[in-house]
Amino acid sequence: MAESKKRPVPPSDPNRPSEPSPTGFSPLSDLISREQLDSLSALQVIDLIVSKLPSRHSSILDMVYLRERIVSMEEMNDEARQTIEKLDAIVEKLRSPAFRVGTFLMAIEPDRAHVCLGGTDYVCRVDPQIPLSSLQVGQRVLCNEAFAVVLGLGFDRNGPIVRIDELLSDGRLRIGQESGLMPLVLQRSALLVKEKLKPAMEVRLDVNQRVALEVIGISKRVERSLETVTELPWSSIGGQAEAVQAIRDSIELPFLHRDLGRHQ
Repeated sequence: MAESKKRPVPPSDPNRPSEPSPTGFSPLSDLISREQLDSLSALQVIDLIVSKLPSRHSSILDMVYLRERIVSMEEMNDEARQTIEKLDAIVEKLRSPAFRVGTFLMAIEPDRAHVCLGGTDYVCRVDPQIPLSSLQVGQRVLCNEAFAVVLGLGFDRNGPIVRIDELLSDGRLRIGQESGLMPLVLQRSALLVKEKLKPAMEVRLDVNQRVALEVIGISKRVERSLETVTELPWSSIGGQAEAVQAIRDSIELPFLHRDLGRHQ
């Protein structure tokens, strides 16, 4: 049997005009360019197809149903996208580092402030949305991870209570060594600028112990100290003579025989 010969298919010519469709309608590419067609949404493409059909064409109802399905799917996609964006925002907030709370001490420049954070002083940038004049001395401020002031929090309601020992000429306060605190010189907060303070008054400090925030009252504590010490001889200790002698030797011998202590 002779083999059938296949006729070669001629290559398509891009410049060759498209043949008319068997239905009598030209393709969409004849109406607009391919670039414009790709830029249209699915709904716009359907509307374009429907506009080419006769008013009573049987496919119009099918296209209307298809359009409704696409609208429903796009609404679902929009809701899912909004939900994902909200979740991303929540995750980003949870992953962000914690903010720091400091004490505002003074303004340095129009956009910088002197802030004490954890007992350390910093010169921090101030968010342009926060007027620097709105921040008051002793007020708590919120600083982000870059140590920039992003929010004013008002005055702290907690802190150690100390007693004023002396009022300095410039309005600052000197406090003594009490409650484990070293002698300090403090400045007044904006709340106590016009307050008439006196020695022996008790004031409350901020957490960083840099500013006096509130007057608590007049101290009623009485200082007691021993002016005279009564002598107590070793002989007044009764019993345990050997133990008393060992304690006495450990105290007195280093002073009585210093040379012996050096050679040990």
